Amino acid sequence: MRSVILSLVGAVVLLRHAPGPLPASRPKPPAELALDPALRRAWQTFAQAVRKNDLAALRKLSASCITCTDCLRNTGVEEKAFDRYMDQHPDTGFDRLYGPMSFIPAETFWRQDSPLIFDAKAKARLLNPAKLTFIASEQNKAGYVAPCLIKPAEVASTHLYEVLLTTIDPSRGEEGMQKAFAFIKTKQGFKFCAYSTIP
Repeated sequence: MRSVILSLVGAVVLLRHAPGPLPASRPKPPAELALDPALRRAWQTFAQAVRKNDLAALRKLSASCITCTDCLRNTGVEEKAFDRYMDQHPDTGFDRLYGPMSFIPAETFWRQDSPLIFDAKAKARLLNPAKLTFIASEQNKAGYVAPCLIKPAEVASTHLYEVLLTTIDPSRGEEGMQKAFAFIKTKQGFKFCAYSTIP
C-alpha cells in the first residue's frame, strides 16, 4: 500500500513540473483561425500574374468590378475632377465616393489603375513573406454590396479576406504604408475585388 501511495505522489510531482503545451498548440488569433489556406495559393497566382503583367490571367482572377476609392483620384486630372464634383455635391459626394463611384469595372481597373498601383517596389515585394499579412475581413463585407460583387442576400454566406503588402517600412517617426488587396471567396475560387491603402 505504501508503495502505491508513493507512486501516486511521485506521479503528481512529475505532472506538476511537466512542461506546458507546445507553442504550436497555442490558440491562434481569430483572423488566422478564419483564414482559408487556399488564399495563400491564390495570392501566389495573383502576384505572379501581376509581376508578368498577364492581363488575361488577372481578369480571370478578378471579380467583375473592383472597389477602389483611391482609383477615383490617383492622377492630377482625376483629383481635380473629383474636387469639382465634391464642390458641386457637398451633401452627397462623400457617400457616392464610398458607394457607387468606387465600384470600377475590372477591365478599367487593370487597364488604367493597376500601372499606378503596382509600381516596381510593390512588384518586388509581392512574394516576400516578410512584407505580407493575410487576414480575414468579415467585418467589412457590407462595403462590398453591389450588383457586380456581393448581392444583399449573399452577404451572410460570403467570405472576405485581405492581403496587406507593406510597401513603406515603418521607421522611427514614420508609420509606414500598406497596400490592401481584398479577395472574395466564390465557387470559382478566390477573386480579387478591392484595393485600398493603409494609412
